[in-house]
Amino acid sequence: MPRTAPVEFLYDTHKWEKNQPLFFGINDKIQNHRRNCTAGEKNERPVSPRGASQIDERGIQYGKTNPGEKSMEDCAIEDRVVRYWTIRSRDFGAVRKNELGSAMGRRWQEELEARLPAKTPLNILDVGTGTGFFAILMARLGHRVTGIDLTPAMLEEAAAMAASLGLDIAFRHMDAQEPDFPEGTFDVVLSRNLTWTLPQPEKAYAQWYRVLKPGGLLLNFDADYAANVRSESTQNCSVAPDSPYGHVGMTEALVEENNAITLALDVGQKRPAWDEAVLKKVGFSRCRTDLTVGRRVLGAADLVHAPMFGVFAQK
Repeated sequence: MPRTAPVEFLYDTHKWEKNQPLFFGINDKIQNHRRNCTAGEKNERPVSPRGASQIDERGIQYGKTNPGEKSMEDCAIEDRVVRYWTIRSRDFGAVRKNELGSAMGRRWQEELEARLPAKTPLNILDVGTGTGFFAILMARLGHRVTGIDLTPAMLEEAAAMAASLGLDIAFRHMDAQEPDFPEGTFDVVLSRNLTWTLPQPEKAYAQWYRVLKPGGLLLNFDADYAANVRSESTQNCSVAPDSPYGHVGMTEALVEENNAITLALDVGQKRPAWDEAVLKKVGFSRCRTDLTVGRRVLGAADLVHAPMFGVFAQK
């Protein structure tokens, strides 16, 4: 078989059918990811498990991507992140579904809507879409939305939820640090609870700047979760299944893995001051932070030791 770039997956949610598998297997995905990392270190082209670009009977498009250059250390932590969120995907999706129908979900929609340009429809990229919460909120407002994520199981949850709501959203399997879109594609880049999971957040910020149109907006919501781990707080570690926020189905092993990943990816500097400095360095203008987002949107669920913040910037 000739060498090709690794595949990516594009979900047309209006063609998705319940219980129809969207991936050929998480173990295959992780093994291919590891091969891609190794090939990147050797400056070779990795082998795709699917071969050349194609569209199958389910409406899923398999296209080509560039593997980029990653260290084996970055690949190892990304493997752990993918495995962790694969295990968590179903419970996490249930919580996000609860959130969509809650007062918290309405507050999120109001928060985002107030910050978006008046133009409709906007072309929006939801980076690290997870189970599609932000993507769904934006699609409900009539915008064109693309959601990308590194974890296949999370994308399956996102595609199922969007399809159940009759929303047409493109979900693509893609690394947030290497978004495979032309320069100046999007009006808005959105992100929630993602940057803390990235081995190279500086690179991600630079790439998000690249894919924005001139005058485009970055709206990033995150928290210093490493500070929460170090505090040994148990806040939100175990919540009721009908909760709109927090962790459901966590075992002791999952808590330990979450904590280990979080500390391994700590930027080691105070956030969001660090984020604002990096955004200015990569070229963003009119950068500002909001330390009250969590209190305003999450209420009592906002972490005491790691309150959610917003980082907003314009290209």
